[in-house]
Amino acid sequence: MVGQVALVMAAVDKQIAEGIANVVIDLVQRLIAQDGSGTPRDTGWAATNWTASIAVARVGTVGTRADAVAGNISDSTQKSSLAAIRTGYTSLSKGDVHINNNVRYIAKLNAVNNPMFVERAVAQAVLVF
Repeated sequence: MVGQVALVMAAVDKQIAEGIANVVIDLVQRLIAQDGSGTPRDTGWAATNWTASIAVARVGTVGTRADAVAGNISDSTQKSSLAAIRTGYTSLSKGDVHINNNVRYIAKLNAVNNPMFVERAVAQAVLVF
């Protein structure tokens, strides 16, 4: 009986972890949407800096604004962070999942009075869930 309970608990843990991974991935995809509802794009730097991580929050930014202005911005870090969530977050014991954007002006982009950004788009993306 104890062995069966452990198997059921492991299956439940895995299902919950998969659900969390799906929510994190969907949320980041909403934040980077290019349909006008996500992070506004001038150079793409702010949108590219939405990343996810397991256990430890990301420190620093992906590239620099100067790189982005020069057209040298890549979403490879963002894509690999989401792939790591998809394949690596298999159990709640892995730790917390973090969604970060360390661009210093991300809060200003999300401000109510910013004509470039859907009002409180970050909050709206989160409220979907």
